[in-house]
Amino acid sequence: MNDAIEPTMIIEACRAYIAGCELPAVALSSDEVDNPVPGEMPRSLTVDEKKESAAVVANSIVSFVAGMSRQSKDDIKNSVLFATLVANRAHPEMQGQRWYEKFMEVMSRASGWFPKRKDYSRYTTVEQQFTMDQVGLKVLSSAVAAAALPGPTSLLLLGVAKQALDALQASEEPLKLFEGKSRSHEGGTFSIVSCTESADDEVVMTMGTVSFSSTLDVTNVLFWNWSNTSVSISRAESHLVLNQGVYANVRDDILAKLGNNAKEAVAEYSI
Repeated sequence: MNDAIEPTMIIEACRAYIAGCELPAVALSSDEVDNPVPGEMPRSLTVDEKKESAAVVANSIVSFVAGMSRQSKDDIKNSVLFATLVANRAHPEMQGQRWYEKFMEVMSRASGWFPKRKDYSRYTTVEQQFTMDQVGLKVLSSAVAAAALPGPTSLLLLGVAKQALDALQASEEPLKLFEGKSRSHEGGTFSIVSCTESADDEVVMTMGTVSFSSTLDVTNVLFWNWSNTSVSISRAESHLVLNQGVYANVRDDILAKLGNNAKEAVAEYSI
């Protein structure tokens, strides 16, 4: 009896949590006001499920290993976007451990992601100059190693994340979206996310999150040559597994809550 009741209780708790979440307001165009399409996810790119793909989701660069279903990719993008927006509303400075902890709270309590690992700490380096894409990949690499995934899976996750970053540099609109969503006046937060789906449909996500503050006016996050003396960096490593049974029952709740945000803050691109 308890086994039958527990999933229902979990789903009801998720729905109640989603209903109580507040997101930043998004301005609608006149056409969208006249013709609203709640929860519509744009399909700007026809994705071959047999190939790797990527998307900018607000301040996250999300990469997908080949073979993932379209539904799993959409679920990942929507859940990451929802958690990001709720964390942004709670902590508009978009920096630090409080933002990260709120993000992880929403991922687990609203979307059914089970965090097998989450760790937040100061990032240190002996390098005098570096770029943030290099830092993000190092944090992601550490997260993948800590997840103790099979060797081939680890290589796939890191390889597709590197491809996503390389392709982003030449993808004008997705890069513009990412830069606008990941920085504040004197710092910012971003994540590099790599996802895969096993043969038995288990969906996993490994994430490296970087939060930084600087004495400089931030105009370029990823591909700028930063000096070790001008920026302070924190890092977070996460590894999560999706409870698809839970998410399938709250998918419409999250889409309805996202509304126009799903159009404004997601951009797919080829890798």
